[in-house]
Amino acid sequence: MEAIKTIKKKNYRQRLNSLPPLKFKKFRMNMDQTGVNILISASFLKKGNHSLRIQNGILHLKIKQSTGPFGHANGSTSHEAHKKDMDFQIRLPHKKYRHINSVRFQNGSLQIRLSERQVTGRGFSYLEPSRMPNQITSTIRH
Repeated sequence: MEAIKTIKKKNYRQRLNSLPPLKFKKFRMNMDQTGVNILISASFLKKGNHSLRIQNGILHLKIKQSTGPFGHANGSTSHEAHKKDMDFQIRLPHKKYRHINSVRFQNGSLQIRLSERQVTGRGFSYLEPSRMPNQITSTIRH
């Protein structure tokens, strides 16, 4: 019985040590006249597992842990996996840069560009309803 308990403990320790460490490789923030450039490179960043928002001069970065094929993260239930999401709060150098201009994920790095104003012509374009009445008129010429 003692042998079974020690084997279980050893297996549990091996499982804990086999997970890759979560590390930031690089964090850089540059400020120029047009805005703020932020570069984040980390071992746990993947395409589509992050979300960003800015509130009161703080950049909120939420990173979702990767899940398995049935919504389980590393053998845990999906409820426990939800608790493992990581939240980072990065204080910005100036509150006037409160609009996200662009976000790019490339080569394992997240590149964020913040600006003072909302840039028009980029990002999302919304369709407006037509101002013309929806009447169909036809003329027949003989």
